[in-house]
Amino acid sequence: MQKNKIKKGVKYCPQCGAELKAEDKFCLKCGYSFEKRKKKVNIKRLIIAIIIIIIAWAALRVITGNTIIPQPILNLITNKTAG
Repeated sequence: MQKNKIKKGVKYCPQCGAELKAEDKFCLKCGYSFEKRKKKVNIKRLIIAIIIIIIAWAALRVITGNTIIPQPILNLITNKTAG
């Protein structure tokens, strides 16, 4: 690998230093990918964030004096259990 010479149409792998064609998508020597990697959504973090939002919403409803269950649904529940 010669870093002091810049060749047209050539690039070097940042991982192993192999000389590659400019249009190569990955290194033929070590397999390094030159394509932008898509960030994977961490499903566990997403679920935890949703749970935290739901708990915060429920806590806010309780603190402000609002019921968590809307009144029309409460009426349906109490009518079915009373009758």
